[in-house]
Amino acid sequence: MAGPGLVLLPLALYAGWLSVAIFANGAEVLRAYGSPVFEAVPVAWSVAARLAAGTVAVRWLARARYALGYGAAMVWALVGIAVANVTRGLSTLVAVIAVVLAFVLTVITVAGRRRQNGRATSSGARRHRGNVGANDKGE
Repeated sequence: MAGPGLVLLPLALYAGWLSVAIFANGAEVLRAYGSPVFEAVPVAWSVAARLAAGTVAVRWLARARYALGYGAAMVWALVGIAVANVTRGLSTLVAVIAVVLAFVLTVITVAGRRRQNGRATSSGARRHRGNVGANDKGE
């Protein structure tokens, strides 16, 4: 029988990838169709799309209990965006923002998971000590 991690990991990866794709592809569609709003300030729209993706990611990471798959997919996508911007000679600002967001999401994911693991360990230890103390009655 498969454990919950085998089910949750691919779903978290997919959700993380979709979270970035929605904003990245939305900005790309505006650019491809020659939206007058996008044409006026394309870098600003790209930056706004990355910041919106980062905001959504931070909110969902907390709600998804810092799912490793979600954070990994977000970081992977943001690094890909940064590399694409640098190699294609597009916006250095967008690349830098993507790298900074990837770093921030990595820190949030790792810190959140450590905090959760610490809570689970300490509450388990307290429960164990509490049970032992109750049975021993201090003797």
